Amino acid sequence: MNRKSIAVGFTLVEMMVAMAITLLLMAALASSFGKVGQQVRVSRAQVDLSSRVRDVTRRMRDELSRCTANPAATGSDKGEGYLVYFDGPISNITATLMGRAPAEDNEYTLQDSRFGDYDDYLAFTAKAPDGSPFTGKVPRFVLDAKTAEANGVAYNAANFPGGVAGALDPVVITSQYAEIIYYVSPQYQTSLDTANNGQSIHVYDTAAQPTIVDLDGNGIPDQMKLHRRVLLIRPDLNLNGVTTLGPALPQFTSGNYTYLQPDTWPSDASTGLPAIKTPGGNGLNQSQAALAWLIGMGPIHQQCDLSMGRRLLPNGAPSNFVYANSLDDLQQPHNRFAHVRVPQTILGISPPNGTNGYTSMPLLALGGVAPILQAGTQMTPPVAPPFGGSPLRQVRSRFVTPTYMNGFLRPEFILGQDLSHTDTFGDSWGIERIGEDVLLTNLLSFDVKAFDPGAQTYVSPGIDGQYQALGSDDRVVTPNDPAYYDTLIQSVTTPATGRQQPVNGVQGAFVDLAYTVQAGGAIRGSQNLRYHAFANQRRPAMNIALLPNTRFSGYNQFARHAPQYGDPFLYSGRMITNGGSIVLFQPAFDTFTDDYESDGYLQWPRQDPNSRLHEGTLWWLNNGDGTPPATLPGNAASVDPSTNGLDDVTSSAGGNSFGSKAIGEKETAPPFARGLPAISIEIRVENTQVREVEQSSVAKYFGD
Repeated sequence: MNRKSIAVGFTLVEMMVAMAITLLLMAALASSFGKVGQQVRVSRAQVDLSSRVRDVTRRMRDELSRCTANPAATGSDKGEGYLVYFDGPISNITATLMGRAPAEDNEYTLQDSRFGDYDDYLAFTAKAPDGSPFTGKVPRFVLDAKTAEANGVAYNAANFPGGVAGALDPVVITSQYAEIIYYVSPQYQTSLDTANNGQSIHVYDTAAQPTIVDLDGNGIPDQMKLHRRVLLIRPDLNLNGVTTLGPALPQFTSGNYTYLQPDTWPSDASTGLPAIKTPGGNGLNQSQAALAWLIGMGPIHQQCDLSMGRRLLPNGAPSNFVYANSLDDLQQPHNRFAHVRVPQTILGISPPNGTNGYTSMPLLALGGVAPILQAGTQMTPPVAPPFGGSPLRQVRSRFVTPTYMNGFLRPEFILGQDLSHTDTFGDSWGIERIGEDVLLTNLLSFDVKAFDPGAQTYVSPGIDGQYQALGSDDRVVTPNDPAYYDTLIQSVTTPATGRQQPVNGVQGAFVDLAYTVQAGGAIRGSQNLRYHAFANQRRPAMNIALLPNTRFSGYNQFARHAPQYGDPFLYSGRMITNGGSIVLFQPAFDTFTDDYESDGYLQWPRQDPNSRLHEGTLWWLNNGDGTPPATLPGNAASVDPSTNGLDDVTSSAGGNSFGSKAIGEKETAPPFARGLPAISIEIRVENTQVREVEQSSVAKYFGD
């Protein structure tokens, strides 16, 4: 029987359907693989970011545990080194209060709230672990000159290996002790120097401040880095015959470039190298020769990883010689990294007849703050340019921190970023070292806080106005919260119908120094400033009696000389007033020293105790031969009056004296009268490629 064969297969329609399904499956798989790959990238970024941030906090914790000073006490004089912590006007909530307006598609989203406190500064002396000393670089001639001195011969570079050409070779040395500095730097605008197209130079504003890159215009630097500088403590490298002023480090001249020679204080128009660059266009619109007092040690810190200070002339002004510090030297702030003394021409305070002038007490060489602070104050009068020839008037309010010398560390002190001085040699010093001290990039926050045992927290009801036990929207409000100002007022006012009053919570919190007057903080004094940058509504004025008066609040309603600001700021010289305005203010905790009470110079808090033309300790200059001025300012009975054993200052910055060691006899005092029980450090970093943020913190307890 014949049978017909039957063909078996797929129709064209079936094939097309199968192919479509296959393509859909492949697309789904591709999408899945893409998502998995993206998640892997994000996970790797998170792990990498977390690892880097935690490595930094672990290092900070270890180094703080090796701090040679005791921050729980102040004013010691035992050769123990120091710890200083400067708290800038930016706080962890500044970007929330004063940042850009909420996004158009979500009115509750604050675009800049990821930024925290990024303008703090922490420095201290530390001892290295046994067997793991600190390391750093010095020019070879520093060691060779010491060898020559030990052999009793004059130093001649030609007599050493490498000769003159090798005198500048970097040599790695070690030390068991070092000065360690943590700070943040922003990205600055630069341009080519028209006087030398092979060099770059910072672009400056009208106040001689390097311009920070802020392309999105939010008042916050677009890029920030966290730095760690380690400066070795090696006083044994000083030579005895360099200068009659005392032991100092050697200097070496190659051509007309003299290494380890700072700019002439207070101004330097020399043509030698490293010369301060002169106006040449491209943003450099004024000579910086007058800034030698501010940037004069900049090139020195590019050339040497030693902790160095300037030798003082007989009259007490800084000289052109530097020396390697000891732990004892570093107790005095003027010997520390990036500390400068502001000359009287900048402060604008007229010295009394018969005196030889003055400087400020040592302050950090800081620039201006980020312009975001202008968004939430709207105070008058406007800020005058600090170098405009007129006395400084940097105060917007008695309650708001002035912004001059209150921002980031000047770039001249940042390794590799000193573009203010000429560098044409390619000698492994200067710009060749850029980045060696960078720990983290894309920084969002470096927030250092002090533990204040008296800081009051509050428990406040939520939106419903009622305290609840379960599912509660109640909240704890600390001095670091944007709502703290309103909570202070509400805690003593009759609440609206249906609402309950905030009640006291626990006492004690980590806070910013001078948090009651911090320009970017929650309180910002007692005046009716704007609530935030994107609303015209102004907050109610507060009775100043409600402002916190705690260990680190920076406020004291009973202060004798500068109402609302604590007297220790004036005694330490970290705050100076002139004609009723605050011209300088750098709130910082400092272990400080008693050395200024017996150093042969007059550091005195008052010019005129009757008229109060100015207040705040100044460093008064001696005669050229080192003898005190013919007329002492105010009622200063003598230089170093607390050392003569007499109760001879009957009217001074501290009022009537009560013994030779009383505050009325003291020339100086720490900026905060009591010690630092504990410190916390919070670091926040962003991975810009995957938009991930990582945060880590460390706390160190020092004592009660």
